[in-house]
Amino acid sequence: MNTINITIDLDEYIADAANDMGEYGEKPQPISKYIVKEIIRELTAQIDSDQRNRIQQEVAEKFEESVTVAVQEAVDKRLESFMQNEIALTDHWNRPNFIGTFDDFMAKTFDDKFLAPVDSSGKVIKGCTSTGLTYVEWLVKNRIAKLEETIMYVVNNKAEKVEKMVKSEVDAKLQKCKEEAAARVLAALDK
Repeated sequence: MNTINITIDLDEYIADAANDMGEYGEKPQPISKYIVKEIIRELTAQIDSDQRNRIQQEVAEKFEESVTVAVQEAVDKRLESFMQNEIALTDHWNRPNFIGTFDDFMAKTFDDKFLAPVDSSGKVIKGCTSTGLTYVEWLVKNRIAKLEETIMYVVNNKAEKVEKMVKSEVDAKLQKCKEEAAARVLAALDK
C-alpha cells in the first residue's frame, strides 16, 4: 500500500486570509477550498515525472477524443443544416436560375453535365446533335470501343505467339520424325 504524507501550512492560510480582508469585509476563500488546493499541490509535487507524463497523456487523449467528437458532431450538424437549407443561384442580372436545396443543386448539376447532348467528340452542344447521344452514353460507347481495340490487340498478339509456338513445335516434331525415319531406313538397309 502506498502512503502519502501531506503537510499543510495553515499559518500561510491565516496570513493569506488576513491579506484578503478588504475594506468592505470580503471573506477569504473557505478553508476547505484552501485545503483541497494544498492537497492537490502536494500530490502533484509527489507524483514522479513518468506518472505525470502518463496522466498528461491520458488527459490529452481523452480531451482530444472529446474535442474530436464534439467537432465532428458540430460539423455534421452544420453540414446537415447547409444541405437542407434552400439556396438561390442567380445569373449576372440577379435573376434566379436555381432555387432549391444543395442536394437538388448537385442532382441538377449532375444531370446537366452527364445527360446533356454531345457531338461526336464528346463536347456538349447547344441545339441539335449529330450523334443523338448524351455525355454518359458517348462516354460509355467510347470506353467500350477502346476496350474492344485493346482486347483485339491482345487476342491478335497472343494468336501470333501461339501460331509461332505451334509452328516451331510442329517443325521440331517433323524434323525429329524425319530423322527417326531416316535412321530406320538406314538401319534396314544395313541389315
